[in-house]
Amino acid sequence: MTVSLFSILLTCFESCVLILVLDLVLKRRKQFRLIHADAVFLLMVMIGLRLGFPVTLFYALPVQIPAVLNPVTNFMRQEFLPGFSVIQLLLGFWITGAGIRGFTHLRNHLYVEKTASRIRQHAKKTSVRELVGNSTMPEYPVYISASIQSPRIMGKDKSILLPDLHCSRHQMECILLHEIRHLENHDYLKKQLVEWILIVWWWLPPVYLLRRHISLYAEVMADGEAVWNRNEAGQLEYALSLVEVQKLLHPDSPKQSDNSAFSSFYISDDAEVLAWRIERLSERDFISGTSGFCLVSLAVLAFLSSFVVLEPAFLPPAADYRYSQSDLLDSGLLISHKDGSWSFCIDGEYMEIRNPASEFLVGVPVIYE
Repeated sequence: MTVSLFSILLTCFESCVLILVLDLVLKRRKQFRLIHADAVFLLMVMIGLRLGFPVTLFYALPVQIPAVLNPVTNFMRQEFLPGFSVIQLLLGFWITGAGIRGFTHLRNHLYVEKTASRIRQHAKKTSVRELVGNSTMPEYPVYISASIQSPRIMGKDKSILLPDLHCSRHQMECILLHEIRHLENHDYLKKQLVEWILIVWWWLPPVYLLRRHISLYAEVMADGEAVWNRNEAGQLEYALSLVEVQKLLHPDSPKQSDNSAFSSFYISDDAEVLAWRIERLSERDFISGTSGFCLVSLAVLAFLSSFVVLEPAFLPPAADYRYSQSDLLDSGLLISHKDGSWSFCIDGEYMEIRNPASEFLVGVPVIYE
């Protein structure tokens, strides 16, 4: 596996296309009713793996497009400043931005830990079973404080944070069912993985859309699993409870949002996605299984997307050959590596070989690792 300029560019293109497909699937449910939650999750995993490993795999077939990629290569190799090529400057800018974003994320993490510790010290501590009086529900610690703006979880210590609300027992049960599903689905860890992808690919705008859709998906799955065993009337009661609780949380400013320092670490309920969540509740089949054909098609798409690698193609000047055919036969060596790749060595210089069966290499000695 190798990382190159064109493997990164291909990763950007493929990821942007897949994120666009994800956006269409989630926003245009009428046109994509055959694609359910498991297929959406598979699509997200494909995007995450592609962004996490922008490499050329060993089985990828090179596709040379000199008309497009040769000018790109020449531009990247140009010296923008003395001793620095364009690609070096862009790489430095990329690393600097990732470092700044990573530092900000770490600072926010420390701030959130400190704030959460302070909240736990002064909040009223109880538990899920104690709040709703139901011994069959999972047991998680619950902290109630006026400093908390909306129900949320802290995934690190598997606790639930609640604002000091005067709500009915049924409303409290709906809140806790939703937050419990976030805990048991490990949505906190998924959110952190997305944040680390965002740290690396901070300059790629569609990644921010991916983060939003993953958050939406987590909310919808928590809702769907919370009401899975309920009938249609029970689902309606749950949806009404969502609206009522949101009114209690933000009676004057329904679109109020939390401090951005917290958004990366808490799983919280955002008023802007409430209508979307309620609409998905009416699609009970969304969290059911997708047909095997759709899942296999997505898997094939993932394989095909990594099956090719784009490359430039530069031909050496006819009068500038350093070695004759006899030099290749007398001094050259073909090396077959364990990973299936090939190299050519001559006079202490090594170069990667794509086609060891080339007519120019016929008769050159071969050694195997």
